[in-house]
Amino acid sequence: MLALQNSWLVFCLFDPTHFTMHLPIRKVDLLILCALLSANSLMAQTSETAGWFFLSHSQKLAKKWSYMSDVQLRSSPEFDFFQNILLRPGLLYHLTDKQSVGIGYTYFATWDYNQSPSTFEPENRIFEQYILELEFGRLMLNNRFRLEQRFIQKTGGNVFAQRFRHQLQAKIRLNADTAFNKGWYLNLQNEIFLNIQHKEKLNNNFFDQNRPYAGIGYRFTKKIETELGYYHRFQLEKDSRKREPIVQLMLITNL
Repeated sequence: MLALQNSWLVFCLFDPTHFTMHLPIRKVDLLILCALLSANSLMAQTSETAGWFFLSHSQKLAKKWSYMSDVQLRSSPEFDFFQNILLRPGLLYHLTDKQSVGIGYTYFATWDYNQSPSTFEPENRIFEQYILELEFGRLMLNNRFRLEQRFIQKTGGNVFAQRFRHQLQAKIRLNADTAFNKGWYLNLQNEIFLNIQHKEKLNNNFFDQNRPYAGIGYRFTKKIETELGYYHRFQLEKDSRKREPIVQLMLITNL
C-alpha cells in the first residue's frame, strides 16, 4: 500500500487543481524528483538489471486524427536471453491541442528459458486511453489514463482480466530553446498498474506494479528525439514481491 500511496502523492503534485503556481520552477523540479524517487519504497527482492529498447512513433493523419505505434524489446535479467516483445498500434482523436482519446491493440509475448522445458506465453490486449497535457514554463506534464482488456494464454489455460494504468510524466527543458525545437531535457515519470477485474487469475492483488523512471534525452528536431533512462519496477506476484532495475534506450519520432 505504501507504493500506491506514494504514486498518488505524485499524481496530486501534478494535478492542475493541486499545482502550486507561485512556486519557483527549481523548487517544483525538486519536489517532482523527490516524490518520484520516494515511490516504490517497499522492501522486496532485488533482481539483476535488464535492458529495454523502445521505439515510439506518432503520425498525424488529419487535423483531429493521428496514429501511434510502439515497439519494445526486453531482455531477461542479466541480459541472458531475449524475453519479451511488445507491439502496440493505436488511433488517437484530438479533442483539443492538449487532450486526446484513443483506442488500440497490444501484442505482448513472453519467453522464459529458465524453465524446463522453456515456456512461451502470448498476450493480446485492447486498450482505451485519455491523455491530458499541461505546460508550466519549461515544465511539460503528460497525464495518461489507460484501461486494458487482457487476453492471456497461459500453460494452465486462458485468462481474461482488466487492468487500469495511470502514467504521470514530467519533461523539463534544460538547455533547450524556448520553442523546444532542439536541446537536452530531463524526463521523470511514474506509472501505477491496478488489477480491476479477475485479479485472482493473476497475482491475486488489486495493486499490480509500479514503475518510477528517470531519464535524460536530447531532441534533435521536433520530429525526433532519443532518451536513455532507468526504471526501478516494483511488482507484486502471488507469493513474492519483486524489484527489477531496468535500463532503457528510447527513440521517439513524430511526423
